Amino acid sequence: MDSRLGYTGLVAAVAIERIVELVISTRNARRARARGAIEVGGGHYPAMVAVHASLLAACPLEVWVRGRPGIPALGIPMLALVFGAQAVRYWVIHALGGRWTTRVLHVPGDPLVAGGPFRWLRHPNYLAVVVEVAALPLVHSAWLTATIFSAANAALLRQRIRAEEALLDQDEILAGVAEVARKHLGWVGPLSAEMPLVEVLALDSIRQLTLILEIENRFRICLDAEDETALGTVGDLVAAIRRKRGAEPADAR
Repeated sequence: MDSRLGYTGLVAAVAIERIVELVISTRNARRARARGAIEVGGGHYPAMVAVHASLLAACPLEVWVRGRPGIPALGIPMLALVFGAQAVRYWVIHALGGRWTTRVLHVPGDPLVAGGPFRWLRHPNYLAVVVEVAALPLVHSAWLTATIFSAANAALLRQRIRAEEALLDQDEILAGVAEVARKHLGWVGPLSAEMPLVEVLALDSIRQLTLILEIENRFRICLDAEDETALGTVGDLVAAIRRKRGAEPADAR
């Protein structure tokens, strides 16, 4: 059998997997939003979908149009990497369960998943994506596709990881602020970014000083007078803490 036919079938099978994953992701995303999930990086999500869909079209196209040969010495190791990437991907899906989506969604207060591949890697799914994008074209020597789409994927992942890290950092800070409010100001219940800080925590001069001192101690920062006067909401306090810690603002586009 012509190896190009077998390769085209492989790419088609991967495409079917992606469709199934999108169905799972859409279902999980709907549930996450119903629980108040925050999404960041939505601005580059269509580009990510376009890149991955175009990859699946470009792989067999380069093989058939440019006549790329099937080279077993290259193709077999690359095929093993593709299967390995699929295994890691489904390990991630299993570990995250109903929290897995193709979007960057996070329900405030949800703890980070520490089981499965997350015991060793912070972003195991992205590693699987990097390997697959490079290896799938090279199963049948489509080196041009591998080069172009690896570069495009790297640029998108850089934005995506920055957005995800910023979101998780913000949630961790918000949880720390809530802990300080409970321990030192008697606050009961969750805090959200849009809550007015002074009214919610009943801040008079003494309670505000207590809050500022305990926040500085908790996060090992020093808030100056300008920061303190700009604290209109809980979110303003979180943003001030992030600035002092040197974090960049989340890409919420």
